[in-house]
Amino acid sequence: MGAKTGIAWTESTWNPIVGCSQVSEGCRHCYAETLDRRFRMTQEGKPYLPWTHPNAPLNVRCFPDRLKLPLQWREPRMVFVNSRSDLFHETVPKEFRAEVWDVMREAKRHVFQVLTKRPENIPHMLPPDWGDGYPNVWLGVSGETFSWAQQRGDLLENVPSRVSFLSAEPWLEPRFVGAHQYAELAERFFDWVIVGGESGPKCRPMAMDTARALIRGCEIADVPVFLKQLGGWPDARSHDKAVIDGRTWTEMPSDADARA
Repeated sequence: MGAKTGIAWTESTWNPIVGCSQVSEGCRHCYAETLDRRFRMTQEGKPYLPWTHPNAPLNVRCFPDRLKLPLQWREPRMVFVNSRSDLFHETVPKEFRAEVWDVMREAKRHVFQVLTKRPENIPHMLPPDWGDGYPNVWLGVSGETFSWAQQRGDLLENVPSRVSFLSAEPWLEPRFVGAHQYAELAERFFDWVIVGGESGPKCRPMAMDTARALIRGCEIADVPVFLKQLGGWPDARSHDKAVIDGRTWTEMPSDADARA
């Protein structure tokens, strides 16, 4: 809802919207869906419905009582918006989405990180006064493979924002792609990249050579990288253990790095 979070690349989560539907392989073991299964049964007293497209009208729910939470937080913080949903989901009422944008615009002391797997929806779901972007809002896409990062990055490229970022988590690329190809990807589309393996009881392994190539590519392109975790296989779930070639990658883009 609005609590401090264990997600290492942000400080708080804000969930005025909960629920989603799966769109690609990275969604298969969605942690948010697991949380929602428990929440629906224990808090809402309703049966669980899998996060499929036909179920989306029932699974995607808006919580007006959570809208104003960021305005109550006095200290500035990084806020991951809708960690349990997608602001650009087709079933979110446009009136409610507009209220979410209103809060982000008003709460200037915070930085809001908006992440989506639906960048094709962004242009017609931005607020009318978006212009060159709100100074305190970052837009990001999830991309679990080189192909998805490229496709979604291409859609994000022409959308102005203070920071454009990629969440490559869970990183599932099975093929080796050269570091210079990742450098071109990062330089063209992104100001910041998050990398992480999949965790949980059914987690799929992250190919370390592809993760190294992605990180090396970002280094070549001078794009900051945050390596969140190696995943649950091998067991290295803390980002504090996420060390590659003797270095812990925990850089965040500064105001100097962000696009004005």
